[in-house]
Amino acid sequence: MRQELFGENQPEKLTPEQLDALKRKVAEEMEKGAIGLSAGLAYAPGYLSNTEELVELAKVAKKYGGIFAVHMRDESGTVSADGKIGALEAVKEVIEISRRVKIPVQISHLKINAPINNLKASQLLELIESARKEGLDVTADQYPYAAGMTRINALLPEEYQTGKGGSKRNSRLPKGERRLKR
Repeated sequence: MRQELFGENQPEKLTPEQLDALKRKVAEEMEKGAIGLSAGLAYAPGYLSNTEELVELAKVAKKYGGIFAVHMRDESGTVSADGKIGALEAVKEVIEISRRVKIPVQISHLKINAPINNLKASQLLELIESARKEGLDVTADQYPYAAGMTRINALLPEEYQTGKGGSKRNSRLPKGERRLKR
């Protein structure tokens, strides 16, 4: 819906008017029979959506009895500058949306991608189980094979993504190439 409404000029942060347009679009699709809202937060343009935007859109789906299905923002053991681990923070974000909206959440294809950095699947599952004990309807699925499939540019750091599914020119400059090789 973000791509449909904003096309090539994807905003990094939505204006109130843009958010209202997205909310109207969610309502329109729910009225047509959609069973919920789906987000691909690791893919363009979904990675531009912040938690607040997702909460507001999930509230609309909730009004229609919908669910929130999500490909998480980060499935890796990447450790950020503040010491937080990517996949753990992504699961926490999804749980927070469920908590704030009281909407059932389905995490699609729960897994750990490289770099793993000693992250264990049990850590992700513990977060989900804790949310379920809290009374939240949070579930996950996993595909039954060892391979994966996505567009290679989805694995690029955000600074090299265009927001339209492509890569920025800076990824092909010497500094960008060195970082990507590392």
